[in-house]
Formats: sequence, structure tokens, C-alpha cells
Amino acid sequence: INYPHTHLFRGANQYSNEMLKYKNKNDKLIIVYDKNERLAQKVAQGLLERNIQNCFMLSGGIIAMAREYPEYIVGDIPKDIKDKITNRIEDERKKLIKYT
Repeated sequence: INYPHTHLFRGANQYSNEMLKYKNKNDKLIIVYDKNERLAQKVAQGLLERNIQNCFMLSGGIIAMAREYPEYIVGDIPKDIKDKITNRIEDERKKLIKYT
């Protein structure tokens, strides 16, 4: 699920019903990510401070995750990220063609 970080640190109703389905469930993980890990680190720390124990930060960002492991992403990949993935794949193909 996509859940804006600004909702997490409000006083009341910090968590959506979807978020509560995952909170501290042994068979679920809450993965926090952003593009450059600056904000994700603060959000993950905030969740841990609020006793959400199954929270982890994705190292490398969502672009690397979507490119390498798209089968693990639930929901839609934001268009700007999908475009970056497509552009990087095309660049890698061009390099392979150039050197073969």
C-alpha cells in the first residue's frame, strides 16, 4: 500500500485500516522506502518508536526493488518510478548491443 508519511505523525487516526492489517503481524512486513533513503530512515525510526516492530527500510530505494524484484511489489508502481526503470533497462540494453 502507498501511505503518505505525513499521515503517520498526526495525533489521531495515524494508521489506515490497511496499515493496521500489517502492524506487528508475524507473517507481514512493512517496508518503508523513498527515492534516496533520507525520508525513509526518519519514517522507519518513527514507526519503530511507535512500537511497530515489523517495519524495515528498503536499502537502495524503490527503483532498485522494482527493477530487480517486481513480483514482490503489491499495488501500482508510481509512474515516475516506472519511467525511470524503463529508461534504465533501455540504457542497459543499448550498452549490451553496443558491446556484442
